Amino acid sequence: MKANKLNLIIIILSFIIAAIAINIFASRHPIRLDFTRNNIYTLSESTKEILNNLKDVVTIRLYFTDQMPPALAAHQRQVEDIISEYKSAAKNYVQIEHIDPGVSPVEEQKAMLLGIPPIQVNVIEKDKQELAKIYMGIAIFHSDKKVVLPVVQRIDNFEYELTQSILKVSSESIPKIAWLQVENENQTYNNAYRSTLERMDIEKLQPDNIKKLSPDEIRAMVILGASELDEKAKREIDDYLTGGGNILFFAGRWDVENNMQKKKVESDIFDLISNYGITVNDDLVVDQSNAMASFSGGAITYHLPYPFWPQVQAENFSQNFVAVSQLQSLVLPWTSSLSVKLEDDMKEIVLATTTKYGVAIDGNSADLNPQMINNQTYGQRDSTIELASNLTGPFKSAFVGSIDKTSVPGRLIAVGNSNFISDTFTGQFPENMVFFENILDSVAFGDKLIGIRSRVKTSRPIAPLPEGAPQLIRWTNMLLMPIATLLLGAAIYLLRRHRNKKLALEYNG
Repeated sequence: MKANKLNLIIIILSFIIAAIAINIFASRHPIRLDFTRNNIYTLSESTKEILNNLKDVVTIRLYFTDQMPPALAAHQRQVEDIISEYKSAAKNYVQIEHIDPGVSPVEEQKAMLLGIPPIQVNVIEKDKQELAKIYMGIAIFHSDKKVVLPVVQRIDNFEYELTQSILKVSSESIPKIAWLQVENENQTYNNAYRSTLERMDIEKLQPDNIKKLSPDEIRAMVILGASELDEKAKREIDDYLTGGGNILFFAGRWDVENNMQKKKVESDIFDLISNYGITVNDDLVVDQSNAMASFSGGAITYHLPYPFWPQVQAENFSQNFVAVSQLQSLVLPWTSSLSVKLEDDMKEIVLATTTKYGVAIDGNSADLNPQMINNQTYGQRDSTIELASNLTGPFKSAFVGSIDKTSVPGRLIAVGNSNFISDTFTGQFPENMVFFENILDSVAFGDKLIGIRSRVKTSRPIAPLPEGAPQLIRWTNMLLMPIATLLLGAAIYLLRRHRNKKLALEYNG
């Protein structure tokens, strides 16, 4: 008996010692398993590459309240876990400091001067609801530069925000972007502008006042909407592109007003862009893969699939262009198709297309009323319709007598639509902003940030079903359970019958 008790004590002590040893080993060599589809809780290869290229120490200072309310404690722990991975990946080039501004008025004032404000939250403790003042900010320092994240609200895009901040403070220079947009009461681009301003310097241009643009100084030129340009402005754009500049041109041929009336956009900028090889056609594209739209009919609001809002899905993005290869969705409301003509030494990557059910309808005859659209509007084709294009190579000047800078490669990215990046549609379809930011970042930063952003803000739309498939699924769902019930009942009946026969034979025998 004593021997059994001794053996039991030894076994228990062995388990305790083993557990302590495992905990010590795990604390020194942590391992995290991330089973999310896009591994959003694991540092991306893009982040690791940026951290490996650091040449000086980056200090990440967490201004978090130590005694966080229970509802936010898990959030704080996740933030600290992610930052600890940054330190591990960067070895000695990332230093972490923890500061609770609430411990003293001096630290509180320092946080306020950095731009990290206190947050008032409701806390229920001991059956009483009280207001608590907490801090949830981060400051990133490198040399004499700093970036502040006043409040860390979300975990899903935290890696992107932090890596972007590290890249911004550690880069020798911040990319500069020229920004030209049409002032239109139906379209505003504040979301896109603010997002760009967080990462880059912006020089805002006016259609009647475009100064000389140097490709060495201006990393890219963004054109949103079709502007009327004078001769000088067109020549400045021409010199910039043929001199090796990068232009992102987003403009459609048709402007749709709130009453669903369309108006053709007349601008010679389309002719200018066409001279470089990309023509924005006078049509409107419909596709069987499309997004839902809301329409008011008196006191009732209808939510309907709207073919004039084609939705690009994963299989219709180019897999040869990193900026779009991981995207799952892009909605292009009232967009025009593109036609591309390649000159010698020029190369094209088709960034996005419709499905094989896409159709380009003549814009003059297109009826935008959703009640006039049916399945006969589009039909299966042998090819897709081009919606976004990336053209690279030496561009020839559009002006007779100009010197062609054929030895200097440039880039022209075009979408026959600017609606998709307006505030209305980026709010409704966040994936549109991801497309825009990825395209711009690919020009300004290369591919460093793209792999991070593409795995968070994304939806995964259901692919269009083949004709007859919905009815097949419907009838299968309706008949499957009754048939399964009948089969189960028949099986039970046969088993019972067989068992009864067997029992009868045994009894009679």
